[in-house]
Amino acid sequence: MKDTKTLFFLFIIGLLVLGFDLSQAQSPKVVTSATQELTLGWDQVATDFPSLGGWTLFIRATSGGSKESQITIPYTGGTGPFTSTQTFTVTGEAGSVVRKYFVLDAVSKNGIHSDVSNEVFYDFQIPFGNVTVPLNLTVKVKVLVK
Repeated sequence: MKDTKTLFFLFIIGLLVLGFDLSQAQSPKVVTSATQELTLGWDQVATDFPSLGGWTLFIRATSGGSKESQITIPYTGGTGPFTSTQTFTVTGEAGSVVRKYFVLDAVSKNGIHSDVSNEVFYDFQIPFGNVTVPLNLTVKVKVLVK
């Protein structure tokens, strides 16, 4: 019922930092990063607002897995939509795809957590690092005279 729920837009991953390590055993460490925006959305029952303290976004490495990290989103009043910009880091090998799973719970002003929401996922493309200009370039030319 749309009249009893308010859409909760979560711009929580607004500035997502993607980092990866291109290091090998004997080479220097190269780290690159990129920024990406991800928007997640859930519905919150409007009758919860008087008791609502906020939400917790849980980030998982596997579907249904343990909570790898979490982000706390305070409820600041009103009936929505609610936005919050948060940052977290996703790491992986250059050129790989890293899938992250997200669930959200509501937290009462008493600190009691609800059950978690449905699970959603997003595939993050880990970028390749920048290359540098070659330091030395040698070109050998063979000239044929006829």
